[in-house]
Amino acid sequence: MKKKLRKLGTAAIASLLVLSAVPSVSAATTTTSTVATGRTQQDVATGVIKVDSMQINKKSLTGTVLIDGPELVMSVKDSNGVIVRSAVIRTFPISDKLFGFSIDVPEDGNYVLDAWTVYKNGKTAGQTHTQAKSITVTVDTTPPVITFNPYNTNPTNQSITVQAITNEGSLNETSHTFEANGSFTFVAIDAAGNKTSKTVTISNIDKTAPTATVGYSTTSLVNTDVTATAIPSEKVNFTNEGGSSHVFTENGSFEFTFTDEAGNTGSATAVVNNIDKAAPVGSISYSTIEPTNQNVRRSALARRLSSRIRPVWI
Repeated sequence: MKKKLRKLGTAAIASLLVLSAVPSVSAATTTTSTVATGRTQQDVATGVIKVDSMQINKKSLTGTVLIDGPELVMSVKDSNGVIVRSAVIRTFPISDKLFGFSIDVPEDGNYVLDAWTVYKNGKTAGQTHTQAKSITVTVDTTPPVITFNPYNTNPTNQSITVQAITNEGSLNETSHTFEANGSFTFVAIDAAGNKTSKTVTISNIDKTAPTATVGYSTTSLVNTDVTATAIPSEKVNFTNEGGSSHVFTENGSFEFTFTDEAGNTGSATAVVNNIDKAAPVGSISYSTIEPTNQNVRRSALARRLSSRIRPVWI
């Protein structure tokens, strides 16, 4: 009976010892699971990458990374997921949890930026602390191309409308109407900020009517034909009969009509009043027609159609 009591006592004491050890094991587990860095646990994706522009017209990318962790590491991949080893990556701390970066890429294209922080010391040195979410940036340094629909380049007296087209981005104006000669600059800007300017100059609008002066073969009093010639202020096509000259066989007027290359019309009038082809008429008179022993004076009086009278003594 005493032996049985000893066995029970021994078992009870052992049980008490086991039970009293459980709290100590629990406390050790809690201590081990806490990382004494004041930062988030490993491999928790809380980082945010921000670039100055998601589409950029230069081959240098700049921005910031807001992320937990002691040291920032970044990588650049192309659109196929291949590491771009020629990219030059520079990172620097700005403040607690905020880092800045500058990355030079070799050419235009889409690039995937990755960022993460790593432990610097201890058994976990080099291991990932916090991973940022990847972002894709487009590098485009090629300016847009501006082309124009065909427009009238011949002389005209009408307005001219020029329509512009760009292969990418947007234009300041898709068309411009010229009411008179002048210039207009079309500007195209793409999503990356590349800019192209192209100026159109119009010099073939002419809305001014042509003029002409008239010259004459003679302006003296003559009994022959007189030729009038129109001398235009610019290159024209004469629409009157005879073109640029007209022969007057008698006094009168004649209208020259003409059109310039732009389609403007003009006219000039020639007037001739110096032709006299009519023979003069006259009469003879005597100082006396009575019998006389004195000399008799005879005179001839000529009259032209111009009413000019000139007496002639014979």
